[in-house]
Amino acid sequence: MSVGENILDMPGCYVLALIISKNLEVRTRSSFFQIPRGVCFYVGSAKGPGGIKARVFRYLLRKDSEHWHIDYLLGYDEVFLAGFYVIPCSRGIDCEVEVAKSLATKLQPIPGFGCTDKVRDVSHLYSCNLSLEECLGIVYDLLSVKVCEPAWFQNI
Repeated sequence: MSVGENILDMPGCYVLALIISKNLEVRTRSSFFQIPRGVCFYVGSAKGPGGIKARVFRYLLRKDSEHWHIDYLLGYDEVFLAGFYVIPCSRGIDCEVEVAKSLATKLQPIPGFGCTDKVRDVSHLYSCNLSLEECLGIVYDLLSVKVCEPAWFQNI
């Protein structure tokens, strides 16, 4: 498949690249998380109408509703969504689980964040203690080798 705008209309997975300017204590409806300053990556999936575009644009526009753990984190002014990887998925594979497992091999998980519906997953939010560029390279390599080649979209 060639990378183009239509990839955003498809169902699949995404990985948000977040820059967090200070340590945060994030309280959701039922949990409490300590999020470190630096670069973090959030794994999600979009299988409904509008595909990845509808889900990610919701985050870019910072809608006020707090439904998922990531909504609570994105509600902080200290969090900047730098961009996102899109991972097209084949039917029959749980892309979100595979991506989370891949990131867990090199990045630090924030236990329980974003994976209440995936009880076997440790986390869907991972911290990276390097520069954004270095972290993006690590994530790209992990996704390319263990899942499939991702497409990068930068938030400008």
